[in-house]
Amino acid sequence: MLNKFFNLMASIGRQQLLVLVGALLIMLGGLVLLGWALQSSALVRVLPGFTPMVVNTALGFMLVGGALMFPFSDRVRYQRVTSIIGVALVLLGTLGLLQRLLSLDLGINWRSLHATLDERNLTPGRMAAGAAAGFLMSGLVLILLTRAHYRWTQGAIRLLTLGIGAVGLFGLVGFLVKAKLLFPNYLFAGLAIHTAAGMLLLSVGLQSALRRFEWARKPRFTRQEDQIAFVGASVLVWVTVAAGIASFAALQDRVLSLISYTVDTTRIQRSETIQGLIQIREAIARIAATQPIVLRNIRAIHAVRDDGSHIADVQAIVSGLVQQGLSGLAYYDIAGNVIASGGSFTQTPEMIVALNTPDKAELLWKGGFIL
Repeated sequence: MLNKFFNLMASIGRQQLLVLVGALLIMLGGLVLLGWALQSSALVRVLPGFTPMVVNTALGFMLVGGALMFPFSDRVRYQRVTSIIGVALVLLGTLGLLQRLLSLDLGINWRSLHATLDERNLTPGRMAAGAAAGFLMSGLVLILLTRAHYRWTQGAIRLLTLGIGAVGLFGLVGFLVKAKLLFPNYLFAGLAIHTAAGMLLLSVGLQSALRRFEWARKPRFTRQEDQIAFVGASVLVWVTVAAGIASFAALQDRVLSLISYTVDTTRIQRSETIQGLIQIREAIARIAATQPIVLRNIRAIHAVRDDGSHIADVQAIVSGLVQQGLSGLAYYDIAGNVIASGGSFTQTPEMIVALNTPDKAELLWKGGFIL
């Protein structure tokens, strides 16, 4: 009698957990869909700069949430509904993986809806590979759940449920340690943080749904020695995974520090190089403006004592300086008339910035930088 009572209490607890998990998944998907409909970055990203959850991922969470909440009392109807939802999830996950693996556009990405808030993405609306794999495994679990008549089917369901949790776990870990910076092709790099959290929650919900069936409540091992070995192996696996994650986090932090130092050093060196070039150019311009021979010829021209030789001398100096790297050079008399000029000057620059240099040089932009 007591055994039946405790089984009833556990059954009630599982049902409440399934309803809670299903409701949370539906709410998560619904909020993201509302965010895309309202073009609200806060609802689709969680925080500014985060990866957004796409529409297809939100739809997948709503579907699987509905399957978890569906009442189990009518077994036939439960099997029919979960199978239909499972097939839809398998189709959604398969198409998502095909698009990722084969770089295809199957026209299911709601591109126009995503383009505004996901403008940095070259393929807006495309589901992340991790999310697609998670929904594919979820669909297979829902299809096989009521058909687990063989041990291999039961084992496959457990492995698939574990795989869904692994997708969420590695997605969260990759986000926390910024794995994409070191491994751009990291499988779970494009997974939004709330998608990863949803996958973990989904794994918990499916694991609870398994307990509805008698085969899932039976001990996995008949002998106590096998049970102890399994627990020991599980602990060893988790310790190894935790150590690997910790090592990767330490390595990633060290690499980022080195990269930051290298980038900062390069920036300082380039800044000093540019400052040196500007100073050299200003010095050249100062020399060109104050050459004694040029000043003497200009005074003679101004005093109307030029027989043409003084202008020729100034023009020869202009030509020589232009050949040394000046793009444009001109000498004016006191009335503002051009005495000699060479090269070409920038007309109507798109931008002018005054530099804080001794000669107050100006930096122009016209298809490139011009001092």
